[in-house]
Order: sequence, then C-alpha cells, then structure tokens
Amino acid sequence: MHNREGYSLRLDPWDVDYGSQVPVDPPEMLDAGDRVDTTVEVAGPFVPIAPREAPMPPTMVFVDGVRRIDARVLVERTGAPEPHEDFREGWSHGLFGSFAVGSAVVTSSGRASWGASQVGRILATGGGLAWGEVVSLSSGTAYRPVAAAGTDPDAPLRAFQAEMRSAEATVARTAAPGGALIVVDGPLTFDSPTGAPVLGFVKRIHELYVGREARVLRRLALHERSPLFALRASNRFARLSWFVRIGTPRRGESELTGLVRVEVSERVGVEEARRLADLSAHVLPRLVPTRARDPRAPQNLVPIGALEHHLRRSLGDGRLTRRHIQTLLSGGIAA
Repeated sequence: MHNREGYSLRLDPWDVDYGSQVPVDPPEMLDAGDRVDTTVEVAGPFVPIAPREAPMPPTMVFVDGVRRIDARVLVERTGAPEPHEDFREGWSHGLFGSFAVGSAVVTSSGRASWGASQVGRILATGGGLAWGEVVSLSSGTAYRPVAAAGTDPDAPLRAFQAEMRSAEATVARTAAPGGALIVVDGPLTFDSPTGAPVLGFVKRIHELYVGREARVLRRLALHERSPLFALRASNRFARLSWFVRIGTPRRGESELTGLVRVEVSERVGVEEARRLADLSAHVLPRLVPTRARDPRAPQNLVPIGALEHHLRRSLGDGRLTRRHIQTLLSGGIAA
C-alpha cells in the first residue's frame, strides 16, 4: 500500500503480542533537578494518619482507557532514501492501534452507569513521518495518521499512548457534574482546571519518593494514609501526593500489597489536598474487589475493572480487524 509521498506500508507478520516489553508508561523516576518535599503537611515526624470516617461523595466518576495494537507495520520509502532522512536504511516502524476511553459513574446510593466514552483509531509511524491521509478499511474503520519523532521501535507505541492519554484528559474534564469526585486510573497527565476535583490513582508502585520516611509506609493499616508530600519534577507539573492502604496484605505477601499512591495537582492547595487525602482513605477501600473477582485485587477498584471490560468490548474483534488490515496492505482492497 502506497501514499502520495512515495512511502509504502508493509505488514510485520509477527503477532502483536510479541512486540516490545518496554513499559509504555515508564515509571516516573526522579532526576537530579527534581524535588520531593515531605513537610508540606507535617513539619514533625512523618507518621501514619488515620482520618475520621467520611461518607461517600454523592457522585464519583472513574476515568480509564484501554488500548490494542491491531497490527505492526514497516514504513518503507520507494527507492533509495534521501541523505537528510532520519530513516535507518529507508524504513521505519509503525502500528495500527485502537483505543477506547470512557467513564463509569457511581452514586452514593449504589447506582452505577456508563458515562461519556470515545473510541480512537491511530496509524502511528516513526521517524517524524506522518502518513498524510486517513486509512480506511472495508469494515468502515478509519485510522488517523500520527507522527512519532523517534526512530526506535517503541516510538510509534509511545505516540499512540499519548493520543489515548489526551483523550482520557478530555473525558475527565467534561465527565463530572459539580460536587462529584473524579478518579483517573494512573498518574495525572493534565493540570488544567476542571469542574470537580481529580485524583490520579496509581496502583503500581515503582518509586516510593519519600526516602527514609518510606519506613512509615509498611506501618500503614487499612484506611490509613501517609502525610502529603510534594512532587516537583522538571518534566511534569507539580503535584501533591500521598500513599493510602486500601487492602490488607495476606500472610506471605509483600508489604506493598494494598498500597496505592494518589496525587492531585498542587494548584488545589494543601488544605484541599488534605481533605481529598482523608476522603480517599475511607472511600477507596470500599471499592476494592475480591481476589476471586479480579486478579489485580486489592489494587484495582471495582468500577475501574468493570469500565475496562466495557471499553474493550467497544473496540470490536481484534482478529477480524487485523485480517482487514492485512487484506488492505496486500492490495486486496483499494485504499
């Protein structure tokens, strides 16, 4: 399959599950210029905090996204590459990918419903090359071209993930009525004001951030939290964060089991962050699934697990989609 700029797409025959093992969202590690301030809430000892019990908010909105690589491709230039081109020997990596982002709305009375959702189809190509035209399959599915700056094999995947994160931010900004609490699965990726407080829910602990104070985390009991600390990184906006215990480790399990990190934009202020931290310590444990229901329990919350299942269904049949792409690239269907 060729485009007007003289490039062609060739299918990578390997199954998409055999792609890169590099995490798409790498753990945020501290650089030399980054700062962590553990004194924003308490100037004295960094000790566990047991907030008073708090009621459920009238409405909670959970925002998440799922992604699927439909096919990996190679982008090749017809003829010899130009000397200035940043392609290795005239080719670069790419992928066809689908994502779905959306929200689940849970009220304090126990009613749950699906909120806004969005499906995106992306053709991400590396080396700074944008394919230049929408690619449509016979099924009616259309992939929007996106350029990735890097030439490494994971550059298109990172560009694809960035598109999904941007869509999640759009859903989070518009998903909640006044008085609601928004919980975004994963670190916060946007700092713009919203109509409701937004928590970033980080269930995979890669970094403890607080240095020697980390010894406090193993002492956290269910419904307890750490004091607030500030994360001021050079490559992201400033946040206030805390750890909270939402599940109790079983005998023989790591002390990190049931421990999650929550963050808010620093622009909300320390007093509002303290209120949200206290609220999270009592509300989030109520939403933990059983081990039989979700293998990621206790870190994965019931509304988030249900939302992921709902969103995956909206992506359609991945095997059928790949066959349509393969037929298109082999010339069986006109682009």
